[in-house]
Amino acid sequence: MTRELRIKQLWLIRSCETDWELQQRIRGHTDLPIASTGRERLQACLDASIELDLIRHATDEPSLETARLLAKGLEVRRRRLTTFSPPDLGLFEGLTIEQATERFPSRARVWAENPIALLPPEGEALNEVFLRTARAFQRLLVRGRTARLGIVAHPVVIGCLRVLINRADSGAYHALESVAPRLEPYALVPALLEELRDRIRALSSG
Repeated sequence: MTRELRIKQLWLIRSCETDWELQQRIRGHTDLPIASTGRERLQACLDASIELDLIRHATDEPSLETARLLAKGLEVRRRRLTTFSPPDLGLFEGLTIEQATERFPSRARVWAENPIALLPPEGEALNEVFLRTARAFQRLLVRGRTARLGIVAHPVVIGCLRVLINRADSGAYHALESVAPRLEPYALVPALLEELRDRIRALSSG
């Protein structure tokens, strides 16, 4: 029997840009304040069509600051969510794409083609990030009690969630990201939970 979901609408919200993103540098778990440009871009996205009951957000500084701005602008509650932590991108952290390509050409090629398949030098394998994100999302769907929920997290974590919700192969990461707005709404269907369980089993045994 398919379990009914209490969360009917989900908004995926990537954390605002820091100076590193604006400089086209790779940022994983490095904590930096959001840039004024990122704050302005977020404010420009807020309008009356966005209705949320609760915002759950990761605990890194960009996600926390973004959630604070959203909660204030939309007049909704927010709660921390430690399980959606940013990836540790190891020696990729702080490099531009050009620098990463020069120093680690084969791994930079993987990053460009399918980030979820990447093992950053001295960092966390992104397929592990994908798996822990899937498990955390499953728990959130099971335990969620609000009809309209927003999730604020690092862009890579949001990208993993986007792949899961779209029931896509991990290779579709960049294609989905290229057309995604900053605040992205999804209508959730009960079948998603069962499919998510099956995918987690496959990932865990693979």
